[in-house]
Amino acid sequence: MISKSTLARLLGGLVLLPIAMLLLEGVAAVLGAMQDASGAAMLQRTALGLGLVWAFLAICLLLALAANAAAAPDDSPHRDEPRQ
Repeated sequence: MISKSTLARLLGGLVLLPIAMLLLEGVAAVLGAMQDASGAAMLQRTALGLGLVWAFLAICLLLALAANAAAAPDDSPHRDEPRQ
């Protein structure tokens, strides 16, 4: 089974990376308006790279959730249940 912290990190990356990509694209647009074509191109390429990382994280999260669903359930008692 995949740990909850790993799933949380993958989910956090899926939420935060699009925000970072939008910020980079916005700054790239500002640099393009200021006639800094090389800086704008660099930031656009960086945003594209983050988009690829985002797609990779989405696939990893999908596979991790599928592995958790396919795993046999634990026979250990839950913490809330009293032991007999």
